[in-house]
Amino acid sequence: MKKTVCELCESTAFIKENDMFICQNCGTKYTAEQVKNMMKDFPDEPAAGAPVVRAAEPQLNTANLMETAVTEMKNSQHKEAAKHFDMVVINDPSNIDAPFFRAYCNCFDIKLGEMSNAAIGFQNAFCRYVDSVKALNDPAAEKEKLDYAVSLLTGLVAMYQANAGRTMLTAPTVGLSISAAAKNMNTVCTNKLRGANVNVSAEVLTRNTNMDNSNNKMKWVLAVVIALGIVGFIVFMLWGIVF
Repeated sequence: MKKTVCELCESTAFIKENDMFICQNCGTKYTAEQVKNMMKDFPDEPAAGAPVVRAAEPQLNTANLMETAVTEMKNSQHKEAAKHFDMVVINDPSNIDAPFFRAYCNCFDIKLGEMSNAAIGFQNAFCRYVDSVKALNDPAAEKEKLDYAVSLLTGLVAMYQANAGRTMLTAPTVGLSISAAAKNMNTVCTNKLRGANVNVSAEVLTRNTNMDNSNNKMKWVLAVVIALGIVGFIVFMLWGIVF
């Protein structure tokens, strides 16, 4: 008897949703063509009254799951990636990359009011990640992993600042909160890198100055917006009184 077996977790439980087949154990989606290539032979069901031999529970293939999650993260499928990184964390506590990548993905596809807490989660995960990478005592792996971690930090800070800038005119308080979260996230993470004495570029360690300048510019923009609003209100009131 043939059954479809999930490539990630080796489960045989699937449901069909529209044109996709979804593994009920890990949530991975497959096309009909992929499912055809995932069929494996299984022993036939035993006859009535025959002793039943229980098959071993499917073991989660964390290596494949990690590879899938990283691909999803790079393709900006952050919700799916976060879910799969979470499964790796649960099933393979020794994996040091999954918790950090999960925290990174959790900063996307969220409400503006949730961004500050997500930033705190990321910076905490970043600090733990630096410690875990240093504990490997492998200079080559340290450079590779932390270079990539810094690239994620750089992109995340830029994304936060962009969101802060877009929000400033419509919700200035929220915009300033997001900008402050970006600055604090950058400060905590770069200070951790300094303290751990890791090999990263000087540009990364001097970004705090640029972030301070950017944050100050946003405060000036907010001050100008408020001032213009007050002037506009006064003009409107005087117009009503005079005319």
